[in-house]
Amino acid sequence: MGPGTQERIVSPEACPILKTHHIELLGISTVREGEFDFCRPNWTLQQVLVVLGGKGRGWIDGEWHPLTAGSAYLTPAHTPHAYQACGKWEIGWCTFSSDTFPDLHGGPLIREVNPTPWLHILSGLLEESIGPADPLQLERWVGLLHHECAQVIVHDKGSRLWRLWKHVLENPDTQWTLSSLANKAGVHPETLRLQCQHEFGISPMTYLTRLRMHHAAALLETGHKIAFVAGQVGYQNQFAFSTAFRRVIGVTPSSLRKSRAR
Repeated sequence: MGPGTQERIVSPEACPILKTHHIELLGISTVREGEFDFCRPNWTLQQVLVVLGGKGRGWIDGEWHPLTAGSAYLTPAHTPHAYQACGKWEIGWCTFSSDTFPDLHGGPLIREVNPTPWLHILSGLLEESIGPADPLQLERWVGLLHHECAQVIVHDKGSRLWRLWKHVLENPDTQWTLSSLANKAGVHPETLRLQCQHEFGISPMTYLTRLRMHHAAALLETGHKIAFVAGQVGYQNQFAFSTAFRRVIGVTPSSLRKSRAR
């Protein structure tokens, strides 16, 4: 890594909340010029690396593969891997303890993601961790990051469960029930409940609320009014929305809007 690279990094020492999600280190690396080359013959951590912009490449099974905007380079623990910039390159990355995601095993692999949420979440977390950080905001950002990592690691994009939650994210205002979620997934409600419990440790309806509230938080941060946001995530009652929002995010919708307006 040369002088043409800028790195912004957060560690558990600076942000203890990371430890609750088994995160060892995270950051954004921006390569403007010069060399940026990592080779790890026996890395002891799991890592998710997402390309935010530019071009690079990753080593898989003895060959280099292109890593461009939206590429997620996933590396299991104790697996040889390497990656390097091919000119200007910006990456967001997060390392986890070796057994955080049992589904991340075998050799390195590449998947495609939308890089915009990753940039938004990592930038928000890095900004919040500077100075007198708000623990509730940090918990929210770290929770969002862990969710994005779990989505790209755990989910088989051909699975019914992955397709279900993708559809829900695209239609958060639908009046979902356990039965309608199960029907959309093509499984029995009890099967859906067991699958969600296995994947996330929570019920389908709790996971639905979590997805809606994180989506609502993103809308509030762009300046939308609370009543509008509530409707966008399926709530006709603003009080019920505010109650659910505070339970998931840790602050009220109005508090979040005010904090981002400053």
